[in-house]
Amino acid sequence: MRKIEIVTKPLGNYGQYVIAFYDQPAMTFLGGTRWKKYDSLEEAKEDAHRLAEAMHYKCKWAMIPAEGAKGVIYADPAKDRKEVLTRVCEYVNEFEGRFYTGQDVGLAPEEVAFMAKQSPYVVNSNTGHWTAVGLCWAYLAVQYYFKVKSVAVQGLGKCGEPFARLLLEHFPIERLFVCDIDHSAVERFLSSLKEEQRQKVTIILPPEDIYTAGADLFSPCALGGIVNKETLEKLKEGTVIMGSANNQIKEEEKDEIKEIINKRKIYYLTDFIVNAGGLIAIWHEGIKKDLDLAIHFLPIYLNTAKLIRRMREDLTVGVDIREP
Repeated sequence: MRKIEIVTKPLGNYGQYVIAFYDQPAMTFLGGTRWKKYDSLEEAKEDAHRLAEAMHYKCKWAMIPAEGAKGVIYADPAKDRKEVLTRVCEYVNEFEGRFYTGQDVGLAPEEVAFMAKQSPYVVNSNTGHWTAVGLCWAYLAVQYYFKVKSVAVQGLGKCGEPFARLLLEHFPIERLFVCDIDHSAVERFLSSLKEEQRQKVTIILPPEDIYTAGADLFSPCALGGIVNKETLEKLKEGTVIMGSANNQIKEEEKDEIKEIINKRKIYYLTDFIVNAGGLIAIWHEGIKKDLDLAIHFLPIYLNTAKLIRRMREDLTVGVDIREP
């Protein structure tokens, strides 16, 4: 496997657009564009590198013939967003179809729609919804092997909210715990539910208490690094971890994480295996124009089932696994 290339493109006086990708000859590379606050350009590059690596493995497990990439905007998120995004699209166009991008953290759907008008290589797809659909396919596999009666969803953003909703609509769960650092997101979610659905929901305040809710399945659907030695000790023994967040494992604590997983019999379902739904939609619907998406989600179910079976011999396999 080739190493990840990182290129930076100036955004005038605003900052830099960082693109990280595996530069395989004659291959398309895929990855969303993220816009969040970074303390330095080096931090933005490191984030792009980690995310591109995860996209590489995600492509392989989802059976998509493309390579991983990631775009990161290193600029003040509060200033001249349309001007910055216009410049980003100019750089995306320079790749002439080798780099496709779309929505990631920090970009609103209407901004992605604006970008799609500037570039044919920006896929205007509701990746959050499709990521949640992919999680449901993984959840089907989990339900086959475990008796999951309660789920804790951390983060009600573009992936967590639709996943929580789909759980209530299509699965016989008894209790759904939810939290978000933005309490208005929790209120919007609750107000959109039917009364019988609301009765199954417990709001966790403060949000950091989500780890001690006692759910059978913990679903991190916010930012990465959330699976670490501190949070694992708070989850109940035997918890299944399965969520949409990227790079969930805190890498510098990997050895301690594996010890705790073994000790507390926790099943960590690798993020890039279960959260590939958005990528699947971008490739098959957005690029290949294949509107019959259902069949393409089957690898998520099969890969999750295979991972669980392997964990019956080695619980830490979810932490270390990379290539299929």
